[in-house]
Amino acid sequence: MISPRVVVRGGGDLATGVVARLHRSGCAVLICELVEPLTVRRTVSFSSAIGAGTIAVEGITARRSSLADAATAAVELESALQRLV
Repeated sequence: MISPRVVVRGGGDLATGVVARLHRSGCAVLICELVEPLTVRRTVSFSSAIGAGTIAVEGITARRSSLADAATAAVELESALQRLV
């Protein structure tokens, strides 16, 4: 079965809750965030990965990736999924 892919704009505290729920539901999630996030509650937000490189919230780890890395990963994922179908 192919897992749904979801793109979320922003990784603040509310978006982090949504992303966590999507992740636990089996979705592959990509978060798009500003270079300098406007997040207030950074200790509970995936947007903190922009500065720190990685952050774990409720047992889910997010990591910063460049746009090129994300695009390459998306292409590789799509290619792998096509081979399964």
